[in-house]
Amino acid sequence: MRPGGTPGLKGGKEVRGILLALHGSKDPSWSEVAEGYRRLLSEHFELVEVGYLEYNSPSLREALEALVSKGADSIVVVPLFISLGTHLKEDLPRTLGITGGYAELNGRKVSVKIADPIGVDARVAEVLVERARGAAKSL
Repeated sequence: MRPGGTPGLKGGKEVRGILLALHGSKDPSWSEVAEGYRRLLSEHFELVEVGYLEYNSPSLREALEALVSKGADSIVVVPLFISLGTHLKEDLPRTLGITGGYAELNGRKVSVKIADPIGVDARVAEVLVERARGAAKSL
């Protein structure tokens, strides 16, 4: 198990997959950002996949299926969204096929929990301050 991580593939423990959920974009650079966050999360969790609500692939459902095919018994969906809205309350659960906290894949029920969105967080504000100061230098 990686530092601060969750149970992995060894030792008979539950295997937890992390699904980084993003909206998606027609701009291909969006996938580069998603892959960067996937790599960062992979430093803490053994099974990490990225899935998109629209525009990009893999879809959320395809990413969920990939995690299960790699042995995940349960999935935590980590939305890279700022706040709770229709996408998180309705679109993600519907797209993933979540009913009563479970998704069914190939006849197998898998526990799926959607984590809270980023929300207001001082750590994010620090990045925003850094970006604002960097941009202000060119004024």
